[in-house]
Amino acid sequence: MTPVLLCFALHARDINLNFFQSKPLTVARLKSAKSKDVEDLVFSACFEILNKAKDEKKVFAKLPQGMRAVYTSMLLENEVNNGGFFQFFWNSSGIYAQEAVAGLQLLGAKKTEGLLKSAILTFKKDFPNGLDPSKRGDIPEYKLQENSSHLSRFDDAFYKGTDDLSKLRIRYIRAHPAECCPGA
Repeated sequence: MTPVLLCFALHARDINLNFFQSKPLTVARLKSAKSKDVEDLVFSACFEILNKAKDEKKVFAKLPQGMRAVYTSMLLENEVNNGGFFQFFWNSSGIYAQEAVAGLQLLGAKKTEGLLKSAILTFKKDFPNGLDPSKRGDIPEYKLQENSSHLSRFDDAFYKGTDDLSKLRIRYIRAHPAECCPGA
């Protein structure tokens, strides 16, 4: 498990560590779970699959669309709540920015989708060559880059209120459980 993913998984959300068990996620298990747990079940299953992957993006692309939507929307929400849009793009979760747009669209999160699209355009203007992944652990570099970014205005909009992503994810999972389970 990469340090960034471990830190994210343990820090960004009160994820019950029992979710990181090796029991496979099935439609039956998802249907019988409490609504408050279904997001974490899907996220954890996806996290576990990607953590074992040699080519994370290739494996991710083969996951069911509902699973991808839940995973990327939770990555986005957790990163932005923890440190803003700049943190989302700085950390490895930023590789899923376009996938998060598609996931938000699938979930019906129009406000958040629009906000993320605008943040992506601003990020590309601020950092046309992207960010150097080798500097991810460098806190002074992070602060320097963050201060040159114009992404904080999107943080304020996100914090003031966008879509209720948790509610949208739960509704989607309940309506489409097979799209949220690997190999279903």
